[in-house]
Amino acid sequence: MWWGGGTTSEEEEKSTTSTDQEVMEILSEEDAKDDLQRSSEDDDEEFKRLRQQFREQETLLGELKGVLRSNTQKLANKEKEVQVCARIVGHS
Repeated sequence: MWWGGGTTSEEEEKSTTSTDQEVMEILSEEDAKDDLQRSSEDDDEEFKRLRQQFREQETLLGELKGVLRSNTQKLANKEKEVQVCARIVGHS
């Protein structure tokens, strides 16, 4: 008879299984944290890329607005020329 009060092999197996599960949960949490960090870094890179793309688009819009203003002014000048020519032809 064993009087040492030790655990049975069944209790040892449960304890080992429980410990293994705890270790797996810890590793899983660490993997999740690593994945979150990588995802966060990827998001940061994506955010930087999108900000750069936005700045480039703003620059292009500014250029397009400048071209539109220029074309509007050219059109106004041509309309004035046509009016002058129409007056000249009308007086002839």
